[in-house]
Amino acid sequence: MNLIQTPCIDQTKNWPTGCESATAVMLLNALGLPMTMQRWVDEFLECRDFSQQNGTLVGPDPRKCFAGRPDDPEGMGCWSGALAVFLNKAFAALGAPYRAEAADRADAETLAASLAAGIPVAYWATIDARPAIPGPDWLLEDTGEVFHWRSNEHCMLLVGMDSEHYWFNDPLHAENAPSAWPRPLAEGRHAEQGCMAVLVKPAV
Repeated sequence: MNLIQTPCIDQTKNWPTGCESATAVMLLNALGLPMTMQRWVDEFLECRDFSQQNGTLVGPDPRKCFAGRPDDPEGMGCWSGALAVFLNKAFAALGAPYRAEAADRADAETLAASLAAGIPVAYWATIDARPAIPGPDWLLEDTGEVFHWRSNEHCMLLVGMDSEHYWFNDPLHAENAPSAWPRPLAEGRHAEQGCMAVLVKPAV
């Protein structure tokens, strides 16, 4: 097994809820594309804040943007569809011949094929492999529907896999990267977060 080598970004100092951003920047760097966390947040990440309306929490749709801010400990995050859009904005700005796609049901063979091509995967699981916890909920500002967040949400860069383990650059534990998760645990926590992933492919 060959692990994709790319430096692991430490989100803990300046980006306490920036796991998706750190993962995206690591992915871009792994492809040889210049990107920093600050530039990513300033130019490519769309953030929108929460508000209270008549005692009810109202906020953005994480499927479309980052809910909160990644430098705010109270920030939430974004889901795979939003991250794919942000990555494609970065590819266009950098003139890079890639396209990102949200993959809500990427099987192990698809993940392995991406890794074999030298392209890591943005992979949603949970913080320190803790169980996902339902909530909090809020009303979406654009539709009024109730949105159900899944706490302990975490995004990491999948850089390798074998018959027993998934290997991640985990931005919460950069000093230990890459870290190995047993496959059943990684796949179970992934399922609890809706099996979200972002795959990057050469543009055609």
